[in-house]
Amino acid sequence: SSGNWMYVVLSGNVEISKAIDGKKVVIQTLEKEEGFGELVFLGDVSRTATARAVGKTTVGVVEHEFLTQEFNKLSPKFRYILMGIVKKLKRTTDITCRFLAEK
Repeated sequence: SSGNWMYVVLSGNVEISKAIDGKKVVIQTLEKEEGFGELVFLGDVSRTATARAVGKTTVGVVEHEFLTQEFNKLSPKFRYILMGIVKKLKRTTDITCRFLAEK
């Protein structure tokens, strides 16, 4: 699905996973001060994975409006660089998930 927010783990852990050929593949487990949801904002793509709290967890929400304001303060060249990094990260994540699903 799409989303307008990015999240930051304030306490606890968040498991990031993806379903590949019907198999759940855990990509990573996030800890305090790590964020998720940025690919949707920066990459203008649908959600690429599922986030699930592991035990008692608190997350903070960074609203789309704030992200947009901050992003627009960046120079166009730097925004272009960030967008390239996001596309590479998405491709790498997809490849890694397919590899892990085959194990």
